[in-house]
Amino acid sequence: MSSQPLRLRAFLHRSCQRPSVSTDLDHTPAHDLFRELRARLDPGYLEDLAVTTARCRHHESAREMFADLCAFPNVHEACVNLAGSPVVDVDEVLDVLTHAWPALRKFSLENDPFPDIEHQDFQDPYMETRRYATLAGLSPLARRCPRLRILSIPLRVDEDHIPRPLEHDTAHLSVARQVGIDVGKAVVGDKAVEVAAFLVSIFPSVQFVSACDAVATVDDGWKNVEHLINQAGET
Repeated sequence: MSSQPLRLRAFLHRSCQRPSVSTDLDHTPAHDLFRELRARLDPGYLEDLAVTTARCRHHESAREMFADLCAFPNVHEACVNLAGSPVVDVDEVLDVLTHAWPALRKFSLENDPFPDIEHQDFQDPYMETRRYATLAGLSPLARRCPRLRILSIPLRVDEDHIPRPLEHDTAHLSVARQVGIDVGKAVVGDKAVEVAAFLVSIFPSVQFVSACDAVATVDDGWKNVEHLINQAGET
């Protein structure tokens, strides 16, 4: 058998069942799989990746969780299912993966942000907010992923803390692109103008902004954000 690393362009492994919560941070099937991928694949060839992470009872940093997957710098399509992990920090995941995968064109980050009966004994005051991406958490996409075209992410909008738009010198890489954004079940509320003002500093032009998992009235709010972004881009 050849000892040369495999030159795979795509590795797609989507779990049909949600993993049970693990108490072992270092020896879950997901961690073992990620190690095997790093050990067996040529890091320069992998471009399309779909994986499901572990569900750990204790907080694990995204840098540790994805250390092996970050060894593949040319990933341009990725679907990462966070398995409804109760203590994951979605903003941190975004920060780590956008740094590792600057060639991203299509990025789907999946997480069930609603606690279930398995999570009732967790004593984590930040669990409810960390399991969503924040608007500010999208900022690395402006600096690091200039080729991004499709983004799907569980977002939460804190109407009391809408971040200020990024400075133009920070967002210069994104000027020429159009991005389609799915925000899950996020509610924009009465802050469409403020949210659009921030998002346009990351995505000056959008194909669409939608809340695909939400009711029609919520999705309509994001259609308004989409209109405001594209209107601002025309001025």
